[in-house]
Amino acid sequence: MKIGHKLSLGFVGLTLLIAATGYFSLHTGQAILEKAIGKNSADFAEQVLSNINKRIQRRIEDIQALATNNTIINLTQQSNILFEKMPNSAGYIEQIENQWNNDDNEITTVLDQLNTNPLAKRLQTLRAFYQKKYGFPVFSEIFVTNKFGANIAQSNKTSDYFQADEDWWQIAVKDGLYIGNVEFDQSSNTSSIALASRIEDENGEFLGVMKGVLNIQETFNIIYEAKTTANFHTLQLHLLNKNGKIIYSTKTNELTDNTANLLAAGIKENNFYRIGQNNTGKEMLFACAHSTSYDDLKDLGWTIVTETSTAEIFAPLARLKQTILLAGIAVLGLALLASSLTYRSIVVPIAVLKNTAVQIASGNLETNLAATSTDEIGQFIASFKQMAHQLKKTITELNDEINQRKKSEVKLLDNQHFFDNIFDSIQDGIGIMDKDLNIIKVNAWMENEYRKRMPLAGKKCFEAYQNRNSPCEGCPSVPTLKTGKPHSKVIPNPCTGVKAEWIELSAFPLKDHNGNITGVIEYVKDITKRKHTEETLRDSEARFRTILDNILTGVFIINPENHTIVYANPIAARLIGTSREQLVGSICHKHICPAEDSQCPITDLKQDIDSSERILLTANGEKRQIIKTVVTIMLDGKPHLLESFVDITEQKKAEQAMEKLNKELEKTVAELSRSNRQLQDFVHIAAHDLKTPVRGIGTLADWLISDYGNKLDEHGKEQIRLLKNRVTRINKLIDGMLQFSKIVRTTD
Repeated sequence: MKIGHKLSLGFVGLTLLIAATGYFSLHTGQAILEKAIGKNSADFAEQVLSNINKRIQRRIEDIQALATNNTIINLTQQSNILFEKMPNSAGYIEQIENQWNNDDNEITTVLDQLNTNPLAKRLQTLRAFYQKKYGFPVFSEIFVTNKFGANIAQSNKTSDYFQADEDWWQIAVKDGLYIGNVEFDQSSNTSSIALASRIEDENGEFLGVMKGVLNIQETFNIIYEAKTTANFHTLQLHLLNKNGKIIYSTKTNELTDNTANLLAAGIKENNFYRIGQNNTGKEMLFACAHSTSYDDLKDLGWTIVTETSTAEIFAPLARLKQTILLAGIAVLGLALLASSLTYRSIVVPIAVLKNTAVQIASGNLETNLAATSTDEIGQFIASFKQMAHQLKKTITELNDEINQRKKSEVKLLDNQHFFDNIFDSIQDGIGIMDKDLNIIKVNAWMENEYRKRMPLAGKKCFEAYQNRNSPCEGCPSVPTLKTGKPHSKVIPNPCTGVKAEWIELSAFPLKDHNGNITGVIEYVKDITKRKHTEETLRDSEARFRTILDNILTGVFIINPENHTIVYANPIAARLIGTSREQLVGSICHKHICPAEDSQCPITDLKQDIDSSERILLTANGEKRQIIKTVVTIMLDGKPHLLESFVDITEQKKAEQAMEKLNKELEKTVAELSRSNRQLQDFVHIAAHDLKTPVRGIGTLADWLISDYGNKLDEHGKEQIRLLKNRVTRINKLIDGMLQFSKIVRTTD
């Protein structure tokens, strides 16, 4: 076969082979793309579910943290004590429960107490905070029950007063936490999940239960945001419960039977995808992911389904197929023409070049090569000859350069090894990124935190560290790349692999020798301990101010440098007769001063306690007597004076009245004593004066019996005997009076 025919067949065969290879590559690429996009869609659905679980877990932690709040624990304990003191607490609860939805005065009073007590105010403030921050009520209701199951505080009215007979209450008491299923509220047109946490004291003793009804609008927002940030416009997402019912869908219509069949076919698979037709007959790629347990959050049995138009997914491949077909036809025609021309123009020169190339390949770079024509082939032969000469020179120079580079590479490796040792020894995280925030290099600390999740080099920093599609608002690298200046920010740790709760993230620009920004260095420092210390100090100060606000004596905190009041509690403001706001910033001795001076000397800060009586001036000029006690305290790292004072004005008035009463009593006792002595004298004299006539009456009775006894009848004799008995009794009374008179005189 002639070389021309061979060339023609070769060109045609090569063209057909290229076309076949292209078609096969497209077909294979479509299958690979389908598998990759299907897998990515399933992973995408799983990531959406993971974000939903994390958000619900955060709300669970909010309820758990609130249940451990000291204020809530104290108020729940007080409620339990109150109910324990009731003669019949169960009867009281039953009465309120039976009348809970009535409009009588008793229920209205109970509701007012449940809606306005300090705990209810705290719950309402928390609910309003979420409403303002997210634009919808994250918790549709929050309330607290005591250990008797009675409602003691609520953000808004609950459906029942008594909760101990509810399953969620009993599960929370037993397990410490209750997480309910999704329920739809027709009245508010919202779906929600009930969360309940057991309330315990520091010894683990059961005190009550806190319940929050979580509005899962946040879940819907996550799904909607996932759709809006997706790469495909036709992507739709559907959230189903464990019974296959739709909880939320980005489409206005419900899932089709085809979608349900696809779900049923792959329900046993953890994550799956499948291509099928939707209810309009369009071919769609369906993907699915099933929820799992996450931390405290049990498996809710939810499923995320995505559907994407295959026409959109494979549109680039369809266009590429058409382009390849047209290009193949054109190339085939050109190949036939080229084969003919090539035969005439290159066969002979190729033979010459072949011989020369063999000699050069054997090492003979001095081979003489003469051009056989002046066309491009001749020029190519001349260039080939020049190339042989240049090749010889280049080989010599290349050998010299190779030797020099080997020496430089050894030195560079030593420097790189020294830099890597220093870089990896730093105990905080360091990452080097280019201008597009692609990770170039990280130190050992960062590698250890993230290597279990994915390789870092080559990834976007926000993708590798935070599983995001774009940098977060707090990322300091973005302004650093724009301004060329370092930026730093303290944020709650957004990185899903790092154990630190709080980090200080700093960014420093990388510049070339011309001062152009080429990248950025991120420095990550764990400041969890420092933040915890700051939070502890703030909590301690808050508890201290709460104690002072509720103490039963007036309290000032005074700056000793300028004698101004920096804090006044409600008792102090009430005693002085003005507001706390007017007291703060005023001079302390305008309100409290010693009785003998118009100035209030500041206690020596070296003294531990100074206590004395003072005069308190009220807002209307009234003077009140108080006992003031001053101690030195540290506030914001500086010494301050804490003055506490008790109003003893009424006590002093009572003491003066008691003293006056005692004097009048002493005077009355003396008068009574004088009258008593006069009475004693009268009794003594009267007793002696009475004794003689009584004795005479007795003697006369004896005479009558002696002289006239035989003349008297029995009745007369009986009367005489009665007379003598009366005389005897009178004598005994007189003797008793005399004896009493002697005893009293002896006592005096």
